[in-house]
Amino acid sequence: MIEKRRRMAARCGERSSSAVNRDSQTFQSSREAMYAAGEPLLERAQASGDARPDLAFSDLLQLVIGVASSTHADERQRERVLAVALDGVGAAR
Repeated sequence: MIEKRRRMAARCGERSSSAVNRDSQTFQSSREAMYAAGEPLLERAQASGDARPDLAFSDLLQLVIGVASSTHADERQRERVLAVALDGVGAAR
């Protein structure tokens, strides 16, 4: 059973890494638009003390990708994981 899961995970990893063409114009323009919209929002949240000052927008994207792509036992677990992740983004008070 464990070996079967490893093979499936390896295949999914291969598909996901090969499915994204990071050199494509669509990927590049989408990335630029996301950063253009997201970085100012994060900067304002940091300036107001609502977000950690050491958080980079790329860190936040990795966090979102991790939470969105992970599997959860149920919706309640998904909500808890998201809450923990968002708590980590917030500035210490």
